[in-house]
Amino acid sequence: MTETDLNKLADLIALKMLAAEECLDKVQASAYSKIGQKRLIKLAKNGSIDGYPDPENKGQWVFLKSSLKRYRQRQIELYSGLPNDQEQKDDEIIANILKAI
Repeated sequence: MTETDLNKLADLIALKMLAAEECLDKVQASAYSKIGQKRLIKLAKNGSIDGYPDPENKGQWVFLKSSLKRYRQRQIELYSGLPNDQEQKDDEIIANILKAI
């Protein structure tokens, strides 16, 4: 498979993902996430969030709402010092095992 074929495949996958999820344009995404429009595009380009140039509207971008939510959740976990849900669940399981011993 050539690089061109891989790029076409990646574009098709991205379009399928966009069709399956709630998408926001850059104005909506910025309002929802409280992140500036230019920053959203930069985050999408570096892979931190799922966002793609809109194939139907030149110069526009679309972002997956779920990706913006995950990005903000990671920020909360990183900067709040609070454990993420899985770490908390793991700690509870270990604590319950130790109580039973």
